[in-house]
Amino acid sequence: MPNTGSYSWRIPESVHVTPGYAERWIKVTVRDRAGNFASDTNDHAFSIQGRQTGVTPTQVRVNSPNGGELWRIGERVNIRWAATGLWREVSINLSRNGGRTWETIGTRRSGNSFSWRVSGSPSSNCLIEVVVYDMDGRIADRDVSNRKFSIVKLRGRPFIEIPKVRKRVPVR
Repeated sequence: MPNTGSYSWRIPESVHVTPGYAERWIKVTVRDRAGNFASDTNDHAFSIQGRQTGVTPTQVRVNSPNGGELWRIGERVNIRWAATGLWREVSINLSRNGGRTWETIGTRRSGNSFSWRVSGSPSSNCLIEVVVYDMDGRIADRDVSNRKFSIVKLRGRPFIEIPKVRKRVPVR
């Protein structure tokens, strides 16, 4: 093939995109008639867009909490979800008022759970929302806990208070 400095490549329709591996790299290797060769890879990743067959649509479902749980302020809890398809990031949001307003408590770029130390004000109208963003940063899907759960104050452990003694006791 002559060296023109460019090469046209038709992307096959069967290009398979594996979730978590959306970044693409091209490695070019050249060889001269004497058998010497050199290669280089592009400096920045790129993505292949367009019609892709066999790609699962991006969907998410909250698994836990899903209603009725009792979370104590200060304890660590795991929020779990199941996501399918190709996604870039997951945002984990908490509502303390039945879904009227939301606060983001974390984000993840991989995995299907988020460990959170419960904080903020108590409420019995809590919901978790998990939002999945596609590779272009757009919302692909979202899901909310099926029912409300509660966040309560952590009750202290019982203790015995010993009063200080202000009486001098002679040592013998």
